[in-house]
Parts: sequence; structure tokens; C-alpha cells
Amino acid sequence: MEWTSETTHYVKGALETRPEPRSGPADGEAQCLAGPAGLCRELGPRAGADIGVVTVEIAAFSRILPEIDLQAGYEILRQLAEAVREGFARYFPDCALLRLQETGVAAHACFFSPRSCPGDGGGVLASFSAFRAGLSDTLSRRFTHMAGRHLAVDIGYARLDAGSGEPGPHHILKALCQAQCMGKNEFDAERCQLHQTFERLLAARELDVRYQPVADLSAAGVLGWEVSIRGDAGGPFADPLLLWDFAVQCGEEASLDRVFRELALAHLGTVAERQKLFLPIRHASLDDPAFAPARLVAALERLGLGPANVVLSLSETSGPGELSCLFERLEAHRAAGFELAADDVGGGASNLLLLSRARPDWIKTCPGLAEAVEANPFKRVMLETLALLADKIGARMAVGGVASDLALSTVASMGVAAALGPHFGDPACPKSETVGELPPKASFDILGGVARQCSAPIGKLADECLTVDTQTTVDEVKELLGERPPMTNVVVASNRRPVGIVMNYHLDRRLSTRYGNSLFAHKSVTRIMNPRPLLAEATQAVEAVARQAMNREASMVYDDIVVVDAEGLLVGTVSVQKMLDSLAQVQVELAKGSNPLTGLPGNMAIEQEVNRRAKIALPVSCVYVDLDHFKVYNDAYGFTNGDKVILLTARVLAEALHGRPDCFLGHVGGDDFVCITPRQEAEPLCRQTIEAFARAILGHYSPEDQIRGAISGKARDGTPGMFPLVSLSMGIVDCAFEIPFSTEEFSQRVAEVKKFAKTKPGNSYVRDRRAPLGAKV
Repeated sequence: MEWTSETTHYVKGALETRPEPRSGPADGEAQCLAGPAGLCRELGPRAGADIGVVTVEIAAFSRILPEIDLQAGYEILRQLAEAVREGFARYFPDCALLRLQETGVAAHACFFSPRSCPGDGGGVLASFSAFRAGLSDTLSRRFTHMAGRHLAVDIGYARLDAGSGEPGPHHILKALCQAQCMGKNEFDAERCQLHQTFERLLAARELDVRYQPVADLSAAGVLGWEVSIRGDAGGPFADPLLLWDFAVQCGEEASLDRVFRELALAHLGTVAERQKLFLPIRHASLDDPAFAPARLVAALERLGLGPANVVLSLSETSGPGELSCLFERLEAHRAAGFELAADDVGGGASNLLLLSRARPDWIKTCPGLAEAVEANPFKRVMLETLALLADKIGARMAVGGVASDLALSTVASMGVAAALGPHFGDPACPKSETVGELPPKASFDILGGVARQCSAPIGKLADECLTVDTQTTVDEVKELLGERPPMTNVVVASNRRPVGIVMNYHLDRRLSTRYGNSLFAHKSVTRIMNPRPLLAEATQAVEAVARQAMNREASMVYDDIVVVDAEGLLVGTVSVQKMLDSLAQVQVELAKGSNPLTGLPGNMAIEQEVNRRAKIALPVSCVYVDLDHFKVYNDAYGFTNGDKVILLTARVLAEALHGRPDCFLGHVGGDDFVCITPRQEAEPLCRQTIEAFARAILGHYSPEDQIRGAISGKARDGTPGMFPLVSLSMGIVDCAFEIPFSTEEFSQRVAEVKKFAKTKPGNSYVRDRRAPLGAKV
């Protein structure tokens, strides 16, 4: 059983309904004390001392009591109180009973402190284990016999965690609820030992914090770190999941989370102005005063940090009911400058609708989505769709679980902001300050090629819709909608010009209020319509409309879009779902044409780009790029290093193209690339690329091979020998597009120029001096 808000309210209500005693307790005696205020007065002088609480209750007795003999019920209540008082004196001889408090019907709590060994959790737990074993089964059997039906006696234990301050009502209620949680669980000798270990780790703060670097795929470098916590390497809580699960079972989740936060900040070290700590937050911490925005900001300022350096991560492995309110409850933290992240997206209970409503600043995907993503087109499409959603709601996306160069290259090609995973090293303390070499972020937008967008007009998606005029009454609209689905709409129009929209689910909500039907039923539909629907002209691009739709107020974000023509007349409506499906399909088609290693446009996109240039008849130069002696390098250094050389080639080409107008870079496959540039840019591009490649390629060889300037290997025919270092051969073919030419002609010309370029030793480029392809001779 977990500590729920219902439990808190029950215990709080039970405490507050007890009348205050007319006189104080006698010295040395433990008597009932009413209310949390009275408890605070009694326990206050012991601020900072170890205080424990043992709860004893008959499960669901308040529900069962009316169903059994009243006299038997009273006798059970009397015997329970007597057994608790006598049992505590017997089984806790080394503890001083501070207060015996009735907390509800057939529910008692003993507040106590050790007389001799403060902080000796092992001794207290041993006493508690004996107390539970001695009373639980005995009382259960006795009360079951008296009531004529099964009654279970739950006995639990918790520490009153007030830190160094004075315990308040919040601490008392929390301890009571934690103890009740433990009372619902089995408690044997092994669990007792585990609890002792857990209490020791928590009290001594002997917990291991680790930092996993988060790579910045936009600017290259370390964006920040994701922090995690675990117990001793050889202990039972070395696995973080086991540690947190046990904390939840014991009702100590908030206590562990507070220690986690404090240790995570204490061991963080220096952080640059723009770097961030991704700090996981548990649901139980939201009620912790130490987590309040002001307290958290003050703790950061003492370390020279600010809210902008912290991203609060909320895992979607929480229940959907919890996650749906978490972001709302953290709005005060967002207002204080903290960013919020939806964590483990794709592996938990949330959905796209919830994400769009919560609008987190970051979307962090579950590690499983990145596993073998370079070879799994379905995972790739899923990640690209999430990247698209993140863009639409104004969030940044971090992909977790990246474990290889290929996975990193594939993820980088999607235009996401960040990545983390085993590829960047194991979580460590102190934190790693580097993430190694990152692949080029070869997105279409950066290289000035085909943009990742859906240029189809929104009008093509429009459906016919129900329409009414402004004189129509609400009850007529309700009858018109009838049994139609909640997402059905009615457009209110005047002379074919839309003036508002009514969504079925909004109508139901308005009429289901206490006076809704009587207030609106016979009134004009204009009283309840949305007078500011999103109007989109039929020629607008789907992507542009989607961006406007997702930036609407939360209550309207899923209202249908009203499509009009150039004169403002109604064409139809488009649902948000249909629009997002259309965008997702575009991403699927783009993924089919991209190279999985570099993320650059593949053969399909290259052909489309050449055709686009041909249609506008704009003269260009096609630069064909090939690596020399690459097979020998692959054989000697392995395919992983071979992929790094291909990524190096992509990066130097992308850097050389950056800033040049109207350029395009594509990856044919393997070690072959194509650049399309204006004619005057071709040779400067080749010179810049060759200079950068010649400097960088040396770093991919051993010192011995660098000095030798060659490596030992076998030619394609198997002949052994010494071969030069990898170099670039670049061939320039000019295209005029004045008259049509075939793909075969283009391929033949490129092959000839490429062959000639490869006859030149080292890095080289050649230009075809014949008349441009497609030129009028």
C-alpha cells in the first residue's frame, strides 16, 4: 500500500476531531494527547532527536463495526488499547514512550525515543519486529473470534523525520502515514535487515550519486548531466530501482528524495552558465517543505547556481493520474525559473495528449527507443514523430539510451537537441566534462536543402462540416449533434463566413453544469460557441497551421481548425489528429530517403533535389566526393573506425557548405557523397574541404602510421602491400539544365570525372572541362 492523499486526510481528520484534554499528563505517564498541535507542543523540545512512531490498527474496522455486535465491538476497542499499552512496555524496554495517541477508530500510535542508543535503528527495529510478531497474529485471531468475521491487525513503524528543526503537523502526519504503509506489508527477518540497512544509508547519507553526461547535439559539447543514486556497490540497494522501490514500500520516498537532492547538488562541482543538471523528482516530494521553490533556489544560490541550471525531470512511469497533475503542481517552480522535463517518454503511462497539455520544456525518451535505432525504421519514425511533437509544443528533446556511433549519428540527423546513454560513458562521480567527438548535425535546414516540413496546403485535408447560422439555439445544436462522437464540431457561420465553432465535448461540459441546461438551452448558439476559432486559409502549409494550433490556449488546443478560402468563405474543418497524422507521414517519407549513418539525404532526396534544380533551370555544379584507400583502412582499423572516417567526411563537407548560398549535401552511400552548389562556389568548396580533411584524418591513425604515411594491407584483388592514408577525390560536373538530359547521362559523366580524379595521388579535385550537361551547344 502506498501513502495516498486519502490516507493523509483520514489521519488528519482523526487527529483533529479528538478533544483536547482538560489537564496535562502526569509526570512519567503516557496519556492520550489530542490533535497535531498538542503533539507538536509535546515533541517540540526534542527537536533534532530520534523520535519513532509505531501504529497499531484493525484494518477497515470503522466499516465493519456497524455490521457486528456493538458490545463485542466496544470490547475489541478496549482490549486493543490495553494490548498496545502493555505490549509497548514489554517489547520496547529501552525506549521512552512520549505519547500514546488514538488516531482513529481502532487505531493507535505510540510516539517514543530511545533512552540509551540514539540513532540505533537496528535496536529499535528489533524491538518493533518482536512487538509486531507478538501482537499481530495473536490479536487478529482473538478479535476474529469475538467479531465472528476476519479482522486483521496491522502494525507499522516509521521515524519522525523533522531534520534538525522542530517537528510540525506535517512531519507527524507523514510519519503516521509511513507507519501505516509499512503495516500493510509483510515484515519478516530479512525485511527487517533490509530496513536496518536502508535506515543506516539514509541516516549516514552513505549513498552513491552518479552523473551521466548529456551531449549537446546543437553546439557540440556537454549540455549537462543526469544524476542518479544508488546504495553501496556490494549491498542490497546497488540497483537504483530496488532502492527506490523499497523507499516507496517503507513510506520513505520523500526522505530519500530529499537526501538525493542534497547529495546531487553537493557533489556536482562547477557548472557553466548554460549547463544543466537533470534532476529526477518523485511525486512524494511535492509536499516536502524543503522542495518549495524558495528553499530550492536558496540551496542553489549557496552553490553559485540558479534555477536555470536545473531541469526537474518527472518520470512518465508514474501512474497516469499522478502524472496528469504533476506539471500543474510544479507551475510555481516553472515560474521561479526551473525547467520541467517529461522523462522516460515512450516507456510509461503518459500519452501525446497529456504531453501537449503539460507542455514540458524537455522531452526525454526512454532508452529502449534508441536501441538499434539505426537498423529499425519503426523506432526511427517514432523518435522523429516525438521530435516533431517537441518542436510543435516548444520543447527540446533529449534521446536516452544512445549506445553506439551509428545510433548517435541517426539521432543527430533528426535535429534533436541532446542525447545521453552508454556511448558517452558510464555514470560517474566526479562528473565527466567531455562527451567525445560528436557527428555532424546534418539536418536539411542547416545545409540549405529540402526543409523538413510539410508544404502541402491545409485545404487538401479539409472535411465537410456541420454548419448553423447565428440564430440557431443551443438545444437545436444539441439535437443536431445527437449521438455523434465528442470530437464532432459545428461551425457557426453568417453568409458562409465562419464566426465561431462549437465542439461537442465543450457543449456537453457546459450543459452538464448545475444550471447549464436552463441557462443556455433556448439561447442562441453564439452564447456558448468559441468566437475565436483558428482560421486557416486553404493555401497555408500544414506545418505552419500545426504550429499555430499547438500554441493555442490549453482549453482550445484540440478544437478543430476552420479552413477558409482566399475570400474568407468556409471550406471545411480539419481535426488536429488528422493534421498530426499527415505530418507524421511526411516524417516517415523523409526517413526513407535519409542515410542512417550520417542522417544526410539519401539517393531519393538527391534525385528530388536534382529534379527541383532542373525545373527552375538554375545552373549548378555537382561535386562528387569519394574516399581513396578506404577499404584498406576499414580492414586495418575496423568498421567502427571506418564509420568515424565517414562521419568526419560528412562533417568537413557540412562545415565547408555552411554559409554558402543555395547548397545541398547528400550521402549516396558508403564513402560516396554529392554536393550541389552554384558554379562559382564549387572550387572554393573543394579547396576548403580538402584542407580540413587533410588536417583531421591524421587523428584517425596510430602515431606509427602517421609517421610512416602509409599502412599495410591488401588491395581489392587480395594483393598485399603498403597503401597511402585515406584521401579525398572530388570531381566537379557542371549542369546547365537548358535542355533535358537523362539519369544515365548524368551517371556516366560523374563516373568518368570520378575515375579521372582518383588517378591523382593524395587529396585532389578535378573539374570536367567539357560543355555542361544540359547545355545548348
